[in-house]
Amino acid sequence: MLAHFLKLDEQIVRFILGHDNLDSRLSRFTRVVTPDCTLADLAIDEEMRQQVRRLAVAATKNRRPLRLCFRGVTRADRRRAAEALAGELGVRVVCADLPRMLASELNFEHTIDLLFREVWFKDAILYLDGVDAFMGPDRELAARALVAKLATDAGVTILGSPGSWRIEPEMASGLGLIAIDLSPGFEGRLAAWRSSLDGAGIVVAACDVEVLADRFKLTPVLVDEAIRMAQQGALARASGTVAASDLFAGARAQCSQDLARLARKIEPRHCWSDLVLPDDTLAQLGEIVQMVARRRRVMDDWGFGRKLSLGKGVTALFSGPSGTGKTLAAEILAGELGLELYKIDLSGVVSKYIGETEKNLDRVFAAAENASAILFFDEADALFGKRSEVRDSHDRYANVEISYLLQKMEEYEGIAILATNLRANLDEAFMRRLAFVVHCPFPDEMSRRRIWDAIWPADLPRAADIDTAILAREFRLSGGHIRNIALRAAFLAADDGAIVDMRHVLHAVRREYQKLGKVLSGGEVSCGAKRPLPVRR
Repeated sequence: MLAHFLKLDEQIVRFILGHDNLDSRLSRFTRVVTPDCTLADLAIDEEMRQQVRRLAVAATKNRRPLRLCFRGVTRADRRRAAEALAGELGVRVVCADLPRMLASELNFEHTIDLLFREVWFKDAILYLDGVDAFMGPDRELAARALVAKLATDAGVTILGSPGSWRIEPEMASGLGLIAIDLSPGFEGRLAAWRSSLDGAGIVVAACDVEVLADRFKLTPVLVDEAIRMAQQGALARASGTVAASDLFAGARAQCSQDLARLARKIEPRHCWSDLVLPDDTLAQLGEIVQMVARRRRVMDDWGFGRKLSLGKGVTALFSGPSGTGKTLAAEILAGELGLELYKIDLSGVVSKYIGETEKNLDRVFAAAENASAILFFDEADALFGKRSEVRDSHDRYANVEISYLLQKMEEYEGIAILATNLRANLDEAFMRRLAFVVHCPFPDEMSRRRIWDAIWPADLPRAADIDTAILAREFRLSGGHIRNIALRAAFLAADDGAIVDMRHVLHAVRREYQKLGKVLSGGEVSCGAKRPLPVRR
């Protein structure tokens, strides 16, 4: 025995010697914070403040474990809430950045043991930031290690996540994780906007302030930042006076950071006059705007929100042939509501790995709800297809994905638009979950004439021989194809050194028909053209 030696871990040595500094192995992704605030300093609903306080006090008094998941606000706000809870209990908080911990070369399971022991030595509470980093097939072992440690720890642990951290049922059994949505309610957001606007000396209509508070789930810190950005926008316009549009732009900029990593933003550039659809279809689009604008009155003031557990969102299906205005209608709705439009890239959502598609969709829906944005699923039949008879494991998991989508669509409280050319390919169960089904029909001759008349920019040099009546009568094309023809004709004219005339348009029509696999008759090609277009070799 005299030939053997015992080497204590440096963390235990420091504790025995009374050293309070942080373990060097944790310092790269961990810091110890002495709180300077309490729950009373947070801009959250009073009922939620009392709930968190009761849970924390009861857990520490009875020495029972408490595991909370803070979500629904920004990363800084979640960390601030964890510090406030520690201040309420009169202890320090150890804040750990989980993504940086995972990216380090250290063994994660051993590092987690060190972290929880450090928290116990310091008699602190633990805040784990970025727990959503575990949502991936390559993180399952690390997630299991974290959950196992949480299950055996007797202290207070807070997880921070932008959405709801999805834990496999067998892993979460007995964990007792309580989700706390820190997003302030309408009254709290309205008070924050009014206070910040008064402090900045900005005067806007009361109805605009209410719309801002209703449509954007911003914390007081983000409201302040939105107002600063609005002031900068007003200065950039050389007006100096902050308008409601500046405030909407500033609010949108604060919401979309998480969603921008998961979807592609579409900038609305069109107005109602650009959309050529039947009157009843336009009326349906107007009803969507009305439903969003009056949702708080119906759901909150009139009590429908308390009657409904699901189906509180605004979901719509835009169907119709290609190029008939489905994407354009979504853009116009986003512009009318002052919200951002994000197109979901199916390549970034659908995965060949079992369960990954559902996790990706969960991130998308959570980010969209926090961002107060409109989700746009183009070619939705590829994702929302029909469930089939189960013949093998592939059919079973495909049906699971669709069933999960049905569930998420019903739970989602934001705005989602599905667009498809093949409505018959969608699962019928989606129809019940949709608030609107808007059909964009193929344009008739009168509608095509209106599209041809409106497609040309005001600055485009255009000859008088372009007869839109002939073009509308002779060529059965949708608005998308007409747009392609107008653009190609403009490039032909620019290369020809001339203004756009009928020759350029007809040449562009012929190319578009070639794309479609159709052949023009001699009469169609020659209508309105006085001489052939020169071909450059």
